[in-house]
Order: sequence, then structure tokens, then C-alpha cells
Amino acid sequence: MDGRQRRKKSSDFELNTDLLSRMPREIIENILIKLPIKEAVRTSVLSSKWKSSWASIPDLVFTGKISESELIRSVDSVLLLHQGSILKFELVSRQLACDEAINRWLLALSKNGLKDLRLIFYIFKDCQVPSSLFSCHKLERLENFRLHHKCT
Repeated sequence: MDGRQRRKKSSDFELNTDLLSRMPREIIENILIKLPIKEAVRTSVLSSKWKSSWASIPDLVFTGKISESELIRSVDSVLLLHQGSILKFELVSRQLACDEAINRWLLALSKNGLKDLRLIFYIFKDCQVPSSLFSCHKLERLENFRLHHKCT
């Protein structure tokens, strides 16, 4: 490959990178909202403009078959790094028991304008409604499903 071909290949690569960088913020946000949060975070490697775009999406949806400890770390990390309003928070997990993590998350979400809350998980023990739920003053929709209840 001679110098001219290398420059053309490099120029083509820069053009493609520029297309991602020039994409309007609204389109980036619409793409990221449709992705699971794990995949949205992974888009940060696409370009400098995408690097922190995931951190401002208003809808956070956590699903997947991961361990309880991994889920707690993931949600904690996303909530810590998130910037701006969080209007929707959805958590679907078979591994999460009702504990202090949910209370902590609800407290953080209450400070971000939460309007739509959906919690779907197995409950392995009886639990009370987390007191921090009452801090979500803008909450308009609440869904809570118990998929399984283990008798003690």
C-alpha cells in the first residue's frame, strides 16, 4: 500500500468518525434510550461526543441475568455517574431481594425528578415499602411485581 492509499484510508476513517461526532444530540439520546443501560454505556467508545452521552439519558432500564452483587454495583455506578433528570427507572431482576440497596436507589432517584418507577423481581423475604419511596414527590406511575414468594 503506497502513501496515497494510506492517506485515503485514513481520510475515509476520519469521515466515518466525523459522521458519529456530528450526529445531533437528540438522535444520540433516542438511540441510547432504546438500548439496555449496559449497552448504552458501551457506546461511549464510539466517539468523543458519545463518551458521556449515556450519562444524561432520562430513562434507565436494568434487565438481565446477572448476580445480585453485580446488579447492585451496576445500578450504584450508573446513579453515581448520571447527570440530569431520571424520569423513568425500571429494574427487572430475579436475583434482587428487598434490601437497603432499593432504599438507597429510591432516595437518589427522588432527587432526579423520577416520574415512572417499575420494579419487577423475586422477593425472597417479606419486606416493607421503602421509606424513600415517599420522597419521590413527582412520581406518577408505580409498578411493583412479585414474581415469586418463598415461604419461610
